Order: sequence, then C-alpha cells, then structure tokens
Amino acid sequence: MRTEICDRLGIEFPIFAFSHCRDVVAAVSKAGGLGVLGAVGFNAEQLEVELKWIDEHVGDKSYGVDIVIPGKYEGREFDAEKLETMLRAAIPAGHREFAAKILADHGVPELPADEPRHQELLGWTQVTAAPQIETSLKHKKVRLVANALGTPPTDVIQQIHGGGLLVAALCGSVRHALNHKEAGVDIIIAQGTEGGGHTGEIGSVVLWPDVIDAVTPTPVLAAGGIGSGRAIAAALAMGAQGAWTGSLWLTVQEADVPPAQMESYLTATNRDTVRSRAWTGKPCRMLRNAWTDAWEDPSAPDPLGMPLQFMVTMDAVQRGRRYPEQAKKVNFNPVGQVVGQLNTVSSVKQVMYRLVQEYFEAAERLASLMPAD
Repeated sequence: MRTEICDRLGIEFPIFAFSHCRDVVAAVSKAGGLGVLGAVGFNAEQLEVELKWIDEHVGDKSYGVDIVIPGKYEGREFDAEKLETMLRAAIPAGHREFAAKILADHGVPELPADEPRHQELLGWTQVTAAPQIETSLKHKKVRLVANALGTPPTDVIQQIHGGGLLVAALCGSVRHALNHKEAGVDIIIAQGTEGGGHTGEIGSVVLWPDVIDAVTPTPVLAAGGIGSGRAIAAALAMGAQGAWTGSLWLTVQEADVPPAQMESYLTATNRDTVRSRAWTGKPCRMLRNAWTDAWEDPSAPDPLGMPLQFMVTMDAVQRGRRYPEQAKKVNFNPVGQVVGQLNTVSSVKQVMYRLVQEYFEAAERLASLMPAD
C-alpha cells in the first residue's frame, strides 16, 4: 500500500483525512495516515491554538492544513476590511430575511445577545486565507497545505514552497487539474461528484483515470466516494498515489459532531444527499433537508455567489451548532454519498485498521485472478 507520496511525506499509509476537528487530524496521523485540518472556520489566532494542540498530540508525526481560496469570487481586488464592507453592502436584505424565516419556521432560537458572532467572511478569500497560511508555516509538523477550491495564486504557491511545504489542490475536471499542474501544484486531488462538500459533476470512476493520465507524472490523490479499503484499492489500481477522504471521519468517536447531527449522518442513505448552492454559493454536496428544500422552492431568492451566500448563512451555521436539536431539520450537513455506509461509530484507529485490512483483501482477490505461470 506504500506509494511514492508516503516517502515524500513520511507517512505509513497513503490515506489522507480531511477534518475540521483537531482530534481526528491528530489521531489519523498517529495511526499512519495524514490528517488535514480544515482551516476555513478559524481566524489566525484560533488556528494557532488548534495547530499548537495538534503539535502537542501528534507525537513525531506530520499533518496538513486545508485552506479555501476560490478561483473566482466577488471582490477579490480589495483588501480584507474594504472587501467585507463592500460585500456586506452587496447582500440584498431579502436574502437575510429569507434565511431568518427558515430558522424561525423551524423553531431555532436566536443566539444569546452576549454570545460572540463568528466572522461572516471567514477564510473564503485570498486576503482572509493569507493569515491562515502564515500561521501554518510557523508549525514544523505541517507538511502540506491544500486548497479546496481552484488553483492557488502563484504567490501563494511560492510562499508555501518557500516554507518547505508541499502544495495540494482539489479539482473536479481535467481542465482544472491541468491548471493546477501548470501553476506548480505538487499533488492534485481529483474529487468526483460523489464526494462531500464542494464538488464538480463528474463521477469518480470516470474522473480519476482521466486526471491521472492528463497530469502524469504529478501525483494524484483520489477523492469522492471512498468509504472502504476496496475503494482505495480501486483508486491505486487506476494509478492514484493515495486516497483523500473526508466524510468517513464525521462519524468517528473523536469527531466534534453534536449528537443530533451525528444521528442525521448515521441514519442517512446514499440517496439522501444533494448538490446545493444554498449554504456557500457554490455547488456543495450535503444532506438534503428542509433548508436545502426551501432554497430550491421557486419562490426563494437565488443563492448568491461565494462568499456572499455564506455571509448570509453564517448566522444559521452558528445557531445550528448552538442548538443542534432544534436545528436538526435545517442544519448544514456537508457529506458525500458514502454517508450510506456510515452506520456505526468507531474510533479513528479502528477505521484506519479496517481500511488497510479491506485494501489487502481486495489486493489479494485481484492477485488470485491472475493466471498461474
């Protein structure tokens, strides 16, 4: 199961685990994979706290950080302060009113007056992601910075390379993959439409070999629909150097997921997801619920572009985290179609062991089909 990418990053298994939870990141790295922390929800000070904690709990292992700099977004020519002011003014009042009505109709309480509100803009732009990158480069155990949307800007790639780190970027088409390669991205993550979060429209089994052939010798990680060691074996058989996983880690014991939201994941089937612009402004796969249905209604306003839409929905995200039981029918539940396989709660170590064991079983099954000499 060892590939070249394992040697470059000093990991035992080519299993990459994206998670917003530091406990999951540390546990995956300690189990032989590479945990990757989603940084989009943290400002620089909060991210420093998270990375310091991981440094202290990951032992001699390494890990990665995932940022979000879209290839296209509103107001990219402005600095952070001017950008946020400009974007706030560009949001129609009707969108905020519509979002507030959905929450009120489903009995989701308002936040307490003294509770701090999250920054609406978060890290969805280059100017807001820049402090996250600077913070990541200060931590020696961080070996990889991945960009979740679009080709990272040239100066960002140079900055990360200058810190001795590898750059990865997700893509949903061959065209995007070629843009990544031309820009100097070290690892290309080909994510099929089955994956959770922001995805394209092409299925994994079609996308993976097309991207691998197009960008060789640049290493490719396969993503989208990977919930078993058999899927990892299929990806490596196609030429991928590893697997990029995300949804798998939403239902582990270490995940910071409220019980009500965890129940939504554990009881969902692979038919219960939808690609929707209702939360972030870009097509994002999540569980279909009353929130996504409301935004699809013909009477609903059209979702705004990124990052405007998430500025509208940030209050709903925070209220959903504060009141998970009341918000169960309208919560933001990003997850891939593999959610239908997530029926039990296991530890990270158990999941990693299962993936490796299933991989070897699949490899042995294929080997048994080879004709005898």
